[in-house]
Amino acid sequence: MTDSLNISKSFGATGTSDEQFASPVKSHFNLSISGTFVGTIKLQASVDNGVSWQIVDTEFTAVASKTGTYSASNVNTIQYRFECTAYTSGTAVCSLTQ
Repeated sequence: MTDSLNISKSFGATGTSDEQFASPVKSHFNLSISGTFVGTIKLQASVDNGVSWQIVDTEFTAVASKTGTYSASNVNTIQYRFECTAYTSGTAVCSLTQ
């Protein structure tokens, strides 16, 4: 678990970013997806130590910037990651911070 969530990943192909834990109390985040790309990026969260993943907000297919929250009851930590599930071209630069 960390006091500060900071995940960054540049996607030029399908794949996932590193995963990072945060406490549910610190489930507020700032999300940024930049670059020129054709693909699909998902911000995902897991409450079962990475066994299963849920899409936190939406599937991003264009540049985006937002502040949001994700919360789950009866868990001590939430694990976050980005996943690029479809890729055609360009580079998507993804960042998640608290």
